[in-house]
Amino acid sequence: RSQKQGSLPAPPRTARRTPPMATTRIAGMLSIGGACCAAERLLVTRLIGLSEIGVAVPKLYAGVILVNGVTSSFVVIGLGFMVGKARGACREKALKDGDADAEARFSYPKLYAEGFSEEAKNFNCVQRGHQQALETYTQFVALSLIGGIRHPVLVTAAGLLWCYARVKWAQGYATGDPGKRYTNSKLAWHIWTTLIFVAAAAASTGIQLLLA
Repeated sequence: RSQKQGSLPAPPRTARRTPPMATTRIAGMLSIGGACCAAERLLVTRLIGLSEIGVAVPKLYAGVILVNGVTSSFVVIGLGFMVGKARGACREKALKDGDADAEARFSYPKLYAEGFSEEAKNFNCVQRGHQQALETYTQFVALSLIGGIRHPVLVTAAGLLWCYARVKWAQGYATGDPGKRYTNSKLAWHIWTTLIFVAAAAASTGIQLLLA
């Protein structure tokens, strides 16, 4: 039937919006993850027997937090400041030496300086001292926080040694001679032994909790 004169036309029907594909996938993965967690809880409880334990954090764990968590983070930040200082110093020296591309070579966002000049090598050595620390820093902190639950003294001592060794390792690298990253100090190579120590402490903590 034709519309009556003076009546307003009916509003057009809008198509129902479908959620973006990414949102749908995330929702699906969350649903699957939740279902898997519930299934594991049910199966482990009925088939194996799930015993829950309370983990008491020792008072000495404060050392793990203050050294391996807080102090180590400031060490890494300090290494970053060394990079910023070296970036400006190497750029200025390159400009004085007549490098027409010094601004582009040493300016942000370049992570490393291109070329084979002495300034480029020196800057890259300082930058490497910082970047190499970041490559294993997450593992060091995570393993420290876990291992310190049962071995706070060992982990805190490893944290103190790690902080000192990291600084010495980076200072040796910053000389412009990569070989000095280990020879600058006899303790520089402990950047690796301390990582092994906290990994062993974390493994020991996990085994103790499993057998409790």
